[in-house]
Amino acid sequence: MKYLNKISLLFAFIFIGFSCDLTDLDQLDNPNAVTAANADVDLYFNEIQVSFASYFNGTQGTGMQLARMTAMFGNNYQSAYSPNGFNWRWNMAYAALFPDIDAMNELATEKKQFFHVGAAKIMKAYVLQSLVDTFGNVPYSEALQGVDNPSPKADDASALYGVVATLLSDAKVLRVLFHGKRGFQKAVGVEFEMVNPRMREGILIDPYKLKIPKRRKIRVYAKNIILSAGNWGSTVVLKNSGLKNDNIGRGFTAHPYIPVMGEFERD
Repeated sequence: MKYLNKISLLFAFIFIGFSCDLTDLDQLDNPNAVTAANADVDLYFNEIQVSFASYFNGTQGTGMQLARMTAMFGNNYQSAYSPNGFNWRWNMAYAALFPDIDAMNELATEKKQFFHVGAAKIMKAYVLQSLVDTFGNVPYSEALQGVDNPSPKADDASALYGVVATLLSDAKVLRVLFHGKRGFQKAVGVEFEMVNPRMREGILIDPYKLKIPKRRKIRVYAKNIILSAGNWGSTVVLKNSGLKNDNIGRGFTAHPYIPVMGEFERD
């Protein structure tokens, strides 16, 4: 019996030894992890859109409460909001959206998929501006460095608004292109022109090396055209597109508001 126990113990040690040999670091790499070698632009773009939708909905909820468009939970600001209640916005921006957008833009630029680049820049500009609108100075120039810089400095809010403008100001849409007779027209493309870059410190000029001369008008055609320039911008673009419709711009509605803050003595 003792002999059999010794043999069993020997086999157990041999099994453990072989097991240790098989569990090296290479074997522990996640086969499903996204790397530069297997990354896909479309999958990146899908994830960015899903994350952006969540960020947008959450951000709008807070703004609508402060503007009294929806009910605010709590009888005062201190009970309605707390610092840790905004953690999700930091996580969504710096752990999800910003790194995914930067990684996808690099890959999409290499593959000349500039539609993805343009859409991602708009989403990045929105997220960055909403952070500055809410918190003022936030990290950007030193952000996204991981453990190499766990405490990035907060950049000045005015400089970050310049970054936002740069993300959005590469080109200006002039009009939508239509095909067909009046009453049966279909949008088939857009005409835009390159604008003069904002010459400010830290701003890259023509980062994607397109080398398109400024003020040159360019036409781009596509199967589907989506005009999403807001209440003001969409109306202007449609008017400039030559559409003869009295309803364009009619019934304009908006929710302008001016926040007023004050400090009062407590009784």
